[in-house]
Amino acid sequence: MVFTVRSLNEVRTRSMTCCANFGQSLRRRRERPSALLSCRERMPTMAKGSGFFMGFLMFTRVCKEDTIAEGGMRIVIADAHVIVLAWPENGVIKAFQGVCPHTNTPLAEAEFDGTVLTCPSHAWTWDMNSGDPIHPKESALAEYPIKIEDGIVYIDTEGVSPLFAAP
Repeated sequence: MVFTVRSLNEVRTRSMTCCANFGQSLRRRRERPSALLSCRERMPTMAKGSGFFMGFLMFTRVCKEDTIAEGGMRIVIADAHVIVLAWPENGVIKAFQGVCPHTNTPLAEAEFDGTVLTCPSHAWTWDMNSGDPIHPKESALAEYPIKIEDGIVYIDTEGVSPLFAAP
């Protein structure tokens, strides 16, 4: 079910109402409180603009899934965050910060061999299955939640900040 919302306040009101109603039904049935975790899955999707609100995550549409091939990468921008969208070989599409943790330069010209991303400025490398550094072991890349729905890639930037190496 998709709702058209006029304001972020309306999104918050509808989502809190959904959570409250779900919590009340749990209390009436005396179910376990851990079942509240499924509230996010049961909430209706509320659409506004290019992003959508699902549970407590705000996803922003960034591209079509078919614009990135397995073993490939591309740079996208979501909510003013520069993000590397990579599909490692034999892996799944992942989203990581798109700036180098050492120099804060965009990784748009970085080399990607299907698994390893290499910074063009100073040859730092990261495993794009996890974002972990390979050489040197200074700083990982921040990972963003990703959702693919109907061939469209969405990224949530809420609460994620790029990581930087110690000076």
